[in-house]
Amino acid sequence: MTRPSLVLGLCAIGLYASPLAADQAESLTDLSKPDFLAEYEDRFVQSLVVSQELIRRFNPDYASLIDAETPVSEAERTAFDCIYDDLAAQDALAEMAEQSMASDTLTARLEADPDFDYADMMDPALKEEVTGLTPGDTLIAAMDTCGSMTLSAERMSFTGAFWADMQAAAKERGYLGTQ
Repeated sequence: MTRPSLVLGLCAIGLYASPLAADQAESLTDLSKPDFLAEYEDRFVQSLVVSQELIRRFNPDYASLIDAETPVSEAERTAFDCIYDDLAAQDALAEMAEQSMASDTLTARLEADPDFDYADMMDPALKEEVTGLTPGDTLIAAMDTCGSMTLSAERMSFTGAFWADMQAAAKERGYLGTQ
């Protein structure tokens, strides 16, 4: 999986939310480390379920491309812990909180808009609307260092056909240029 496709996948799976107020992210960062990580894990699972539904809406034939059924593994928990420590050391824990809280917005939109599907994740307006949807460089570096990107990629089996269909839908909806 290429970095752009992995980032789009990560935007959908561990990174879901509603427009996030700074104080909401701050309240999450005020939690103890075990409580923060428990909340992060819950939201990670929620994001997998939301992503799978968005993909199903896009094309039911692709719903199995994301694994939302397998319980969170110890390797994933270890990666979450590592990311927490890395970002806490850089005073950047808010990035992890914002990324985690993005699921709230996507969940609400999923429930409110029956036409909202995975191709809409490519809408530049959505990326502006949902704080934390697109991870920042500090978070991506921590995720990469801690093995989270590799673990996330193991939950996704996006095919060339899937990405071609996504790109075609995004162009048709005006999310991507026609170059």
